[in-house]
Amino acid sequence: MPFGPTHSIILQLAQWSVTSFFSESVTMGEENVPTDDGLIVCTNHWNMTVDPAVLSVLFPHGRRMHYWAKDSLFKNKVGAAILYDAGNIPVDRKNKNNQLLFAGTFDVLKLNECVSIFPEGTSYTEPQIRAIKDGASWVALEYAKNLRDQGSKDSHGTTIGGIKHPKIAVAGINYTDKSKYRSRVIMQFGETIDVEPYIDDFLKDPKPTVKRLTDRLQGSLRSLTVNAPDWDIMNAAKGARYLLYPAEADLPLRQYQRVSQALIDFLSAPKAAAKTSELKQILVDYDAALKKAGLSHNQLADYGLPSSLDPTRPIDTPTRVAALTQLVGSTLASLVRLPFFIPPLIFHLPVYTAGKLTLKYINSKEEESFAQNKVLICMIMLLVSYPVLFLLIWSIWLPSKVGAVLSFGLVWAFAHFHVAMIDDNYAHFKRLTTSWVVLSGVWLPEASGQAAQGNPIRAALLARSRAIVKLREALANADDLVPLLKQTGARSRYLPATPTHVKSE
Repeated sequence: MPFGPTHSIILQLAQWSVTSFFSESVTMGEENVPTDDGLIVCTNHWNMTVDPAVLSVLFPHGRRMHYWAKDSLFKNKVGAAILYDAGNIPVDRKNKNNQLLFAGTFDVLKLNECVSIFPEGTSYTEPQIRAIKDGASWVALEYAKNLRDQGSKDSHGTTIGGIKHPKIAVAGINYTDKSKYRSRVIMQFGETIDVEPYIDDFLKDPKPTVKRLTDRLQGSLRSLTVNAPDWDIMNAAKGARYLLYPAEADLPLRQYQRVSQALIDFLSAPKAAAKTSELKQILVDYDAALKKAGLSHNQLADYGLPSSLDPTRPIDTPTRVAALTQLVGSTLASLVRLPFFIPPLIFHLPVYTAGKLTLKYINSKEEESFAQNKVLICMIMLLVSYPVLFLLIWSIWLPSKVGAVLSFGLVWAFAHFHVAMIDDNYAHFKRLTTSWVVLSGVWLPEASGQAAQGNPIRAALLARSRAIVKLREALANADDLVPLLKQTGARSRYLPATPTHVKSE
């Protein structure tokens, strides 16, 4: 099934969306993905339409994705032409005959192209992947059966050459914060699954064989994603990760899944030591204190911890002088950068505002819906704003054909300048606002009744110091975890020099 101009347009929009919303995007495991075989691509589904955008943009070897669409959408001739042109495959879910149900999919696979399936069925926000459905396994095995029955002919009776046995590419998509602007995303491929060893068993006893293949898919997806038994463990591990890697870029994105899962496993071990259990609760309390103060983990990264991380010593908050010094430094750093960023700031201010208002006025309980709406609304605004900017420059300054080319170049350079400047300026703006918040928290005298427990800012700072002290203490019993943390750039001061329970020879 050929891809038409519609697919190219949609793919370009997806590219702009991913590049604009995420500060970094990485693909791992490209060597596991065949370059020319027909592929069924299975990924987790945690972020609605953002997931297919990420999958299409980051998929290796420049290969393009076909997606399923309800057959009812193809009843209108104009709509059907657009959907086919974009590479979509009509699927009648009411059809109980699998060979007819998947006929369009088989035609695509016989052309050695890629079909994407989200085996969980729907997008969601949970601390671990759901039990996946059997659809992907049925497609793969029914296709293998189709090859044996019909050989190289497609559903229209046309003979196609170069057909290969079906394979399943498994990818895990992990977001550092799926609804946060300028967060990061990584897509990692595991070992491709060859369906051929399952075919004979499927022809004899289909359902158990499908379940066996689904179980393998489930295990592969789980190994490529971040999974916790509950939200407390997930949030505690996230807090530990931010304490060990205070800045967003401190943890290499290629190590994100590995480190995150290692921290979760450490905190959720069935026979966790008493100190680990205590640490988990302290990290949960720290997360709650941050939310109450209206702060985030990385906003406090610039604030130093007590000079001693000895758990027997009292823990204090930053002094007023330290908070004021931080404010002055943040203000100067922001003022130095601001003149260079004023033009893109003014131009994109409506887009930034729209992103904020999305949370306020679009009522959605699901985080993935909020993320999707934020991306779509901001992208629509940009698709209007940039053409208007182009027309304005062209009509006022350079009203000619050469001027059109130059105007386009200026707009293109302006867009790339914004992307290049936004992360550094956004980080310094957050530091500046945090400096004001922290200063207000530590400057108020405790004698006025604003004691630590009644002052959310002071309480968050104390909770942070307490959490890192307990984390360092608990890691002394984690000789398997500490080397990984050291290798991936965790703050060495927060790590024990040598696990205390390791016996010397």
